[in-house]
Amino acid sequence: MDIKKALYLEQDATYKYHQMKLYKPGDVYQYENDEEEKIVFLDEGAALIQAQGKESDWVSHDLVTPKYIISLENMMTNVYIPSYLMYRVKFVETSRMYIVDRDYFLNHLYLNPLDFQEFFESLAIKYINKTRMISVSNESPVTKIANSLFAIIYTLHPNQQVKSYQLPSYITQKFISEYSSTGKARTSEALKELERIGIVQKKKPLKIDVERLNRFITNEH
Repeated sequence: MDIKKALYLEQDATYKYHQMKLYKPGDVYQYENDEEEKIVFLDEGAALIQAQGKESDWVSHDLVTPKYIISLENMMTNVYIPSYLMYRVKFVETSRMYIVDRDYFLNHLYLNPLDFQEFFESLAIKYINKTRMISVSNESPVTKIANSLFAIIYTLHPNQQVKSYQLPSYITQKFISEYSSTGKARTSEALKELERIGIVQKKKPLKIDVERLNRFITNEH
């Protein structure tokens, strides 16, 4: 779904209800708590959601592509949002991002529920992926990395069943390690094992045999 089109943003010629910003790879959008009345989403490109780790370094926890709401918590109007909920968006592709007034967004959501079917489906995909990662959090590194690869591919191509898929260059071993909460050394060992059994077809950039990946995950469960 084209969220920008569904919101009729092109008719907001005075930019009263939205802002549009362009970003290059490596640029950062720092989320601030005083923007709790804004809904943020990508119309083009891709980015990583990063939170600060224990040593104040930024750790990547999620992948955002068009159709996914970045500031999802800002849709809540009657629920307290903790002040420590801070994160940033690091862009990995040339991207176009929209910052939309929450009431404007929700009014269109209420008036045009059918237009937002894909929006709700994208939320379900995020929920499925996070639930999957929690369910395997105590499993072996190989199982955790395999499920991470599945979740990433599912995020990028939820509408397609592909036999083989080459991940974008920004899906690095470091990102997979952070996404799966697996140490770097364990992640490297897991990728080597997945390469040995034919799931990882190429390492740079990562190319995955999706059919074998699906069979592996199914057999592990």
